[in-house]
Amino acid sequence: ASSQTNLAFFRVVRVMRLLRMLRVHRLMSHSDSDIQRQVFVVVFTFISIIFITAGLLQTVEEGTRDTRLELHEALYLTVITVSTVGYGDISPESYL
Repeated sequence: ASSQTNLAFFRVVRVMRLLRMLRVHRLMSHSDSDIQRQVFVVVFTFISIIFITAGLLQTVEEGTRDTRLELHEALYLTVITVSTVGYGDISPESYL
């Protein structure tokens, strides 16, 4: 019974999240198309920079590590570095 209660809670949270996303979409659809295009370009550029940097990091670190740096680890390292949190659990080993 406890696990069903937890699942029901997550369903409610998922529906609330969906409603919030629909609300944001409704606000964006009523906004000026130039602003919407600019927001899209900025978000797409940021995501592209994150993925390109992660790919470059994975390529540069390929010869310096004992184990291969996976893409999800490179993405994690890139996001943590960009956000200036710097947990230190994964760090680059190359001199770049």
